[in-house]
Amino acid sequence: MSVGVEGIIRGIRGSGTAQTVLACTKLGKDLSSIKECENCTERSSKFLSREVVEEARNLLKLVGFEGPLAEFNKARERFLEGDNAGAITAAHGSFESTLKSILKKEKIDYPANATAKPLLETLRDKGYVYPFLGDFINSFYNLLTGLSTIRNKMGDAHGAGISLTQIESSYAEFAIHLAGSFNLFLLKRYLERQR
Repeated sequence: MSVGVEGIIRGIRGSGTAQTVLACTKLGKDLSSIKECENCTERSSKFLSREVVEEARNLLKLVGFEGPLAEFNKARERFLEGDNAGAITAAHGSFESTLKSILKKEKIDYPANATAKPLLETLRDKGYVYPFLGDFINSFYNLLTGLSTIRNKMGDAHGAGISLTQIESSYAEFAIHLAGSFNLFLLKRYLERQR
């Protein structure tokens, strides 16, 4: 997900040496220095991309959760295509599908039309989140359901109404990172309980 920088030959100087220019593949423009790219708001965090997004994809594949993996990949594809609302919706879909996949694998019943919050509450009741965390539990669930709020307000899952709202890429990237973090936590809890 991070922006690529390439050295592109723009011409040959009089001395016969090639003039190499740095270019941002995401923005499609030349850069005066690599520093310009490092401070670019369009550049995602390499750390989050590597440690959260890629790790979540690897674990989804490892446990065989094909649906959540396809939705997570769709979120990344939509983000790279500039479809920020679609990326938010797909990221949330991946998170919700991960919840449903874990419940299905654990043979725990849930309503077919259940949304993220009741699915999380079901997992909580089954010991996926320790009850002794007390007040933290409410904050934890508010944080987890925050992705649902972003999807409801900024994704393309609901009608836009009379006018379109421009969604900045920072929100889409945030939703993907949240979904990746939540999926990682849930998958690791799932694997811990399988041992």
